[in-house]
Amino acid sequence: MLLIKAAALLLKDGSVISGKCHADCYKGTIRELVLNCTQGFITSEDKFVDRTEAGRIAFAAKQIKKDLEGSILISEEIWSGGNCEWDEVAMSYKFKE
Repeated sequence: MLLIKAAALLLKDGSVISGKCHADCYKGTIRELVLNCTQGFITSEDKFVDRTEAGRIAFAAKQIKKDLEGSILISEEIWSGGNCEWDEVAMSYKFKE
């Protein structure tokens, strides 16, 4: 089953920075590197997807409780209001036990 693994930034050079939330992705980066980046998420298949696609994936996988109906996914919807929590060791979301 395809899952959302982490929040991520896709930089203009094609590299990806991931973390618990998008604010974490920005920490410690050089400002010029993240200008005009694309915010999204990394899937369990290590593919970058935009926030809208991530919302569809997260709802289908039951990581979030409500269908966003084409709206963008916000990371807090997964680890705060959803069915997952952040795993600091794996650096990814996991289902709550």
